[in-house]
Amino acid sequence: MNLIKKARVGDEELRIYQDENADSPRDWDNLGKMVMWHRSYKFPNEGDFKDPQAFYSWLKENKAVVLSVYMYEHSGIALSTDNSEYPFTDSWDSGQVGFIYCDYETIKKEYSIKRISKATIKRVKEVLNGEIKTYSQYLNNEVYGFILSRIEECNLGHEHLTDIDSCWGFYNIDTIIEEYPQFKGAEWESG
Repeated sequence: MNLIKKARVGDEELRIYQDENADSPRDWDNLGKMVMWHRSYKFPNEGDFKDPQAFYSWLKENKAVVLSVYMYEHSGIALSTDNSEYPFTDSWDSGQVGFIYCDYETIKKEYSIKRISKATIKRVKEVLNGEIKTYSQYLNNEVYGFILSRIEECNLGHEHLTDIDSCWGFYNIDTIIEEYPQFKGAEWESG
C-alpha cells in the first residue's frame, strides 16, 4: 500500500493510502455513456460505436445531451469536457478523444419527466462533467482509503497500533478528514 500521509491526534493515528484496488467508476450506475477512441489507450466505448462517424450517424437519428471529451497526456492523463482549460490547448499533448452523452429517453426516465427543459439539460451537463472528472481521477490513481488506529503503549514502552476503522474508494482526501474532525488542522507527515 502506498501511504500518502498520516497524522496523530491524542491516542489515534489516521493513515491515508492510495486505493490500489479501486473499482472503475464506469462500472457504477452512471447517467452518461462514454464513447472514446485512442490508439494507445483502451477507453470505454459504452455505445459500441466503432468510430466517431458511427456516433455521428447515431446522433442524426437520436436526441441526446452530448459533451466532447478532451485528453491531456503528459506524466499522466487528464480528461475534461472543456477544451479551453489549461493545458488542454497544448496541440502536442492534447486533443479530443471522444464524447460523453445521455439520450433524451434516459434523461426522461432518470428524472421522471415528460419534457426536457433548459434547466434539465444544464443539470445533465453538470452530471456528465462530474463523471468525466471522476474517471480522470481514477485513471490517475487519485482514489484513496484510510486506516484509523488507536495508539497503545505496551509494558515495554513500545507503541502498537490497533486498527479501529478503515474504508476505501474516496475521490477526495478532504472527505476522509471530514469524517474525523479531530484531524482537521492536524500536523500531517507525507508518506
